[in-house]
Amino acid sequence: MLDELANGESMTLCLPQSQSLFGRLFAFRRFAGLAWPAAILLAAVASQVLCGAIGDVSWLITVDEHWLTGARPYVDIIETDPPGALLLYLPAAAIARLTGLKAEALVAASGFAVAIGSLALSAAVLTPVRLNRRLNRTSLGLALVATTVLPGRAFDERDFFAALFGLPLIAIAAARASRGPVGFPHALAAGVGAGAMIAVKPPYALVLVALAPYLLTRLGLREALAAVEFIVAAVVAAAFVAAFYLVFPEYVTQVAPVFAEAYLPQRLPLAALAANAGVLVGLVIVASIAACAGSRALTPLVLTPMVAAFGAFAAYFVQGKGWLYQAYPGLAYLTFAFAAALATRPADGAATTAMAAVGLVSALLAGAVGRWPVQIGMAAAIAGFAIYVAFVDPRAFTEDRPRRQALGRMAAAAGIGVLAALFLQSPHGESDPAMERALKTLGPHPTVAALSESLAVGHPLTRRVGAVWSQRTQGLTFAAAARFRAAQTPGDADLAARMEAAIASDRDMLVEDIVRNRPDAILVGPTNTRFHAWVWADPKIVAAMTDYRLLATNDDKATPLEIWARKDFFPPLPSPPAAPAGRGG
Repeated sequence: MLDELANGESMTLCLPQSQSLFGRLFAFRRFAGLAWPAAILLAAVASQVLCGAIGDVSWLITVDEHWLTGARPYVDIIETDPPGALLLYLPAAAIARLTGLKAEALVAASGFAVAIGSLALSAAVLTPVRLNRRLNRTSLGLALVATTVLPGRAFDERDFFAALFGLPLIAIAAARASRGPVGFPHALAAGVGAGAMIAVKPPYALVLVALAPYLLTRLGLREALAAVEFIVAAVVAAAFVAAFYLVFPEYVTQVAPVFAEAYLPQRLPLAALAANAGVLVGLVIVASIAACAGSRALTPLVLTPMVAAFGAFAAYFVQGKGWLYQAYPGLAYLTFAFAAALATRPADGAATTAMAAVGLVSALLAGAVGRWPVQIGMAAAIAGFAIYVAFVDPRAFTEDRPRRQALGRMAAAAGIGVLAALFLQSPHGESDPAMERALKTLGPHPTVAALSESLAVGHPLTRRVGAVWSQRTQGLTFAAAARFRAAQTPGDADLAARMEAAIASDRDMLVEDIVRNRPDAILVGPTNTRFHAWVWADPKIVAAMTDYRLLATNDDKATPLEIWARKDFFPPLPSPPAAPAGRGG
């Protein structure tokens, strides 16, 4: 026996069994640890497969495809957004052209790649500072939900990419606010990402504007000036602007001025912007952070993304359109802050399960009742809680109570669930089976144009049926915006003259495209608007439509649409019977 032990023979007989047992247990635990991120990603992929690309993304893919086939952006195919928006989808469109794969699928894949890459870079920034150790599994799950599941149909929108491009810089700011080490490569990468964020959507420069004084307060002037990522972001954004001017001068000289004067001044009232579901749920999440973290909400890992969210919501109000997807960056950053706040007061597995259940049930209820009931309910809940804190229990938010923490967790879970449902809801025009069936009757790849003020009339409908866009613009967007702008200030003769020139230019481009390209079908609508009445009263448009006949209508009372097809798609009309020949005398 001693000889066997000396030779290790007994060890070889016993250890493999124990190693195998412990190995299996370790593998099981590792698999269980990977199960929840895998489930989150699976849910995110499923939602993208079911939803597909929304109108904005579908149109920008179309613009890039025309660009790749030789059309010059802002001349031969005209987009209203800066060139940074085109560059977002150009790689996927180019790969699709080379491989034959569907561009929408490649764009979605790029969205997941950017999400994972942004989270990975942020984690790499937080690791040397050991801030990542302050996060638990629930926190990491929420971060993954915020970047993949939460955006719903806003996935791959410009604001979605902008939020992810800016996330590593927020991680850098948290690391600096903790007075931890920040490597130059990480700072450089974060600065490039933030510069790209500004190039894609310039209003999100306000995220950096919000973070700068926060870091100045935390670090002092000397250390704050060492934050090279802000300088890199400014240089990258300026380089993009210079490149846009040199490569796409038509955007700077022709498109942007009309867009700025006709479209940008169109804003919702401040009260309507504040009543947006994104803003209301954002307030709920802020309250939940305070409830869960208490005074620890002021720690850099929690407070930094909250400050960034303030800048992102400022960008939402600056844009002034009230679209939910424009609130996504602020909501995502608040979700990151809430994830960090949860880790300051760890909860047991039962509490985490309860949060997941509350979020799921809230999402199902929000999907069932629609948008406005949710907003009204949120407003009532916020008002009721404010009254409770003010008059019934003023210390409810100042003392560290388990009840308050549980309330915060459940409120945030409900709010995130509601948001996920709202982001998944389909806006009018995103799917219209009747219109799809009618277009398919014209052949496998019909050419299409649109007489509409709405981008959603033509996209994604056109791409769903494999049609080819046969128009320089997305519709009559400029004409609609200019008409609305002129109506807002009826006494301004100079503005009216400039808007009339923009209307005439947009109308004339449409007429030229119809006459020259003779598209197989023209989408018309919504047919219940003043703009539609103006379209059919314009003699140039009416003359261009003389070669077309009504093919189909839909049954959507909110967005009634028509499809007009070229007359040669219809059987010839029967000739009138010939008059009987007269008898000769």
